[in-house]
Amino acid sequence: MESGSLDSNKEASFARITSNVAGLRTDEDYDAFIAHSRSKLAVVNFGATWCSHCQSIFPHFLRIAKQRPEIEFAVAQVDYMHRAAQDVTFTPTVTIFKNGKKVDEVLGASAQQIRDRVWLQTDEA
Repeated sequence: MESGSLDSNKEASFARITSNVAGLRTDEDYDAFIAHSRSKLAVVNFGATWCSHCQSIFPHFLRIAKQRPEIEFAVAQVDYMHRAAQDVTFTPTVTIFKNGKKVDEVLGASAQQIRDRVWLQTDEA
């Protein structure tokens, strides 16, 4: 896995799963990812290893990310985060950020809903 990097040349602490999918385990990882993707659309999938719905949506989430290389994606483990996941009351929760601000979220494991909501936040909509 490769590390992400910030525009300030400070190395980000999050790991890369693929070229546009990050793995986030801590609040610091989350902060670094949001800062790194501030000028892009970013999609964060908050889930847990014990959550069967999270496991079932994961391959679909990766497929969506592969189809949208211009967008930054991340998988966040809520069990290891305190501040970043404090508003997550359901897993999986997919949160969409534009210019560093939350603009939408999808509760549950619906690949089509994620795909649609991501599309709505792009310039293509």
